[in-house]
Amino acid sequence: MTGSDSQKAVRSDIAATKDVIRKMERAEKRRAILEADIETYERMATEAQNQADGIIEYFTETARQLRADMAYATST
Repeated sequence: MTGSDSQKAVRSDIAATKDVIRKMERAEKRRAILEADIETYERMATEAQNQADGIIEYFTETARQLRADMAYATST
């Protein structure tokens, strides 16, 4: 291998290494974005569940009140 060939091989290795580093950096950025998205959707799911629980509790309490009103109305 001549000096010129050796220099080309080194340059090629450097270019390949830089390419791998860029790909790893992009993958790390994408991973960070996905982690943030996951956290957002998990938080939204929790909030939605809490809202649903509140709605269920409201309807259950309203039905209980209506049953009590009906019982009172039919007893008089």
